[in-house]
Amino acid sequence: AKPITVTADASQTKVYGTTDPSLTYSVSPSLVGTDVFTGTLSRVAGENVGTYAIEQNNLSAGSNYTITYVAKDFAITAKPINVTAAAKTKVYGTTEVPLTYIVTPSLLSGDSFTGALNRAIGENVGTYAISQNTLSAGANYVINFVSANYNITKANQEITWNQTLVSDCGSSASIALTATSTSGLGISFSSSNSNVATIVNNELVFVNPGSATITASQVGDNNFNAAPSIVLPVVNSQPNLIRKQFEDVIFFDNSSNQFVAYTWYKNGVVVAGQTAQYFKETGVLNGTYYAVATKKDGTLISTCPLVITSNGVVETMNIAPNPVRSNSSYQLITNIESAKIQNARVTVFNILGSLMTDKVVNESTIEMVAPSVDGIYIVKLTLSNGKMFTKNLLVRN
Repeated sequence: AKPITVTADASQTKVYGTTDPSLTYSVSPSLVGTDVFTGTLSRVAGENVGTYAIEQNNLSAGSNYTITYVAKDFAITAKPINVTAAAKTKVYGTTEVPLTYIVTPSLLSGDSFTGALNRAIGENVGTYAISQNTLSAGANYVINFVSANYNITKANQEITWNQTLVSDCGSSASIALTATSTSGLGISFSSSNSNVATIVNNELVFVNPGSATITASQVGDNNFNAAPSIVLPVVNSQPNLIRKQFEDVIFFDNSSNQFVAYTWYKNGVVVAGQTAQYFKETGVLNGTYYAVATKKDGTLISTCPLVITSNGVVETMNIAPNPVRSNSSYQLITNIESAKIQNARVTVFNILGSLMTDKVVNESTIEMVAPSVDGIYIVKLTLSNGKMFTKNLLVRN
């Protein structure tokens, strides 16, 4: 038999997951004439990346030849894939957004990734690179990783502030301002009229009577957007402007002649139709009253509240009998409490204004003697608190 050498060709390869190529070889010396080989070479079994010996297998030139076979290696190389990170965004302070990616071409059926992407460390607003980290498809793949950015954007914030900014008429000259932000950042306050109220160390300091507004703001920082501002009214009430005049009347003291218009409130609600310098109740005064008065320059002044508690009884004075005969006895009959009528004064005037009687009394029922001359007389009862009751007395012979 003729000796020949069959040498497997070197550098025979395929990419993982593709079909094996036909294995080739060279022969030395050549076969004679029309002689041909039968059979094929083969390689050691295996589909993962690596080198596999190429074997003679059943390759034969027939009985006329003796083959010396020279083996070579067959290489399976890693399949290249592109892993492209998806750009991600989250708002500062919120839960981390999962990192995802796109793979081209796809992995072979049954293959899968292990590990995960990650991003550069940081929780403040900014841009952070996404990296491959431990993401792997195994030794059968070579990854071309395309990075993307992970963006942290500024968070919104809100101001919480629900406070009544009204002076308490003398017991305190300031109010601690309590506005807070959802970000935890400090609040700044400003006054629309520093002549009425100013801000000192986050305290509202009352200066002069009047009205203004206080604005609470938070401008934000690297991680938070500016918060929408909140504006609240502030009222610095003026004391000693209103007083109880009668059981059903409150009087506004405009002795300064500075005020030109009035709005009256009862228990915090504006009372329709009450726009005079005095407030007239439908019954006895009973509740919390105040007025908002307009000065000539347009400034609004709120009075300190006047709290009046009443049992609902209207104090009255009546005369009996009336008419009465001259020089006869008559009575002033009142329902005024004994404590209130102490040191009260009764005066009687004729229609010309001449004083006929002037006496101090301490009883709710007062004995009187009618004048000797017929006519109409004015009887006035004045309590020590200044409250007055007036009735006409008719005297006949």
